[in-house]
Amino acid sequence: MGRAEVKPLDVMLAVLANRWNASLAAKKAGDDATQQKEEIAALTAAEKVAPYLHPKLTATTLKGDKENPLRAILGIYSTDQLKSAVRGSK
Repeated sequence: MGRAEVKPLDVMLAVLANRWNASLAAKKAGDDATQQKEEIAALTAAEKVAPYLHPKLTATTLKGDKENPLRAILGIYSTDQLKSAVRGSK
């Protein structure tokens, strides 16, 4: 029988779920110290897995060409109007 393929992200998500479920069980049992400990463990796991599920957005800077500057095209309602505006005709 072959070994199961386990991906690192699957392991991190499993740890996160286990720690969170343990915190809920501790809360139900009224064990505040264990609940807090498990919540901190869940938070730590969440911090590690978050970049894989929610990548950071990066800033983009648009730079124009001095010979052909960027310009706003407003009030375009049809494809023909857009084509004319892009070509520079009215």
